Parts: sequence; structure tokens; C-alpha cells
Amino acid sequence: NQLPVFTEQTAKLGMYGAKPEDLLRKAIDTVQHEYAHNITKFPQFKNIIKDAVDIGIPSDLKLKGKPGDALSIRDLEELFTRAIDIERVYRKTGDINDPIVDLDLQYIQSVLDKKYKKDKNAPYDYSSALSYINAIRPTVVNYFDKIEEIVKDQSLPIPKTPKQPTTLRP
Repeated sequence: NQLPVFTEQTAKLGMYGAKPEDLLRKAIDTVQHEYAHNITKFPQFKNIIKDAVDIGIPSDLKLKGKPGDALSIRDLEELFTRAIDIERVYRKTGDINDPIVDLDLQYIQSVLDKKYKKDKNAPYDYSSALSYINAIRPTVVNYFDKIEEIVKDQSLPIPKTPKQPTTLRP
């Protein structure tokens, strides 16, 4: 059954009127998002997360408050994970015109709007989010490169270790 679902629960997900297949894709995306949070805690990703936090916010975004009022490390890590989600969709479909990407861009924009001034000359709602995505993309690509490196290393045969000599006991 691929009829649209019009429930309060789908509305809370931002997917009111979505088809069951879209809801399933959203569930898979959520699991992958949470998995990415966990992966980035491994030591192999320490430098990537450091880069994601250090890159900060693109210079074309102007802080609303005083210096030091910028986003927290937690917010920056979440934005980075959302950027990973968008890249994953792009790598899978070759396109970012997707309802899941729209939800991620809405979230990124909402976080940035709390601390940074909107560009009044921007013709679209997600101008700050897209600016951030473009700035962080090299670090996101490094994340996926690291994943591929780890998978490749794990697929190599395990080298045989020589057996330890056994000692006889009297």
C-alpha cells in the first residue's frame, strides 16, 4: 500500500502525507545518522571531528551577538553529522533534491538562524545552510574516505602468525 499517510505522527516528522516507502527511508536515514554519531567517537575520526569543529562557520555568515556567542561544540558536531547525512544521500542518488535532505537543511538553517543573521539578498530560505554545507564538504569527504579506508583494511586477509613453541612441562 503506497497511499499517503496523513497522521499527527507523520506531521511531527515533517512528513505529513508521505508514502510508507518515504517513511521507511526516513527511518533508515535516522539509524544511519545515529550510527554516524557513534562512529565519529572512535579514535580514527578524532582529527576529522576536530576539523569539523575548527572549520566553524563560513565567513559570509555574520554573528548576531558578541564574539563568543557562536555555536557550541555539540551544535557543530550535530551540523557535521547532518552534512554527512546529506552527502550520503548525494552519493546514493547523485542528487540532493530529496525530502530527507530538505529536513536536514531545515534543521541546519534553524540552528544557524539562532546565532547568525540571515542574508537578506539570498533568494532561497536555506542560504546559510547551503553556505555551511559547501564549507564543511571537504571534511565530510574526509569522513567517507576514512570509512572506505577502514573497510578496505578490514577486508585484507589476516596475516598468519607463527605458532609459539610449546614448552613441555615435566
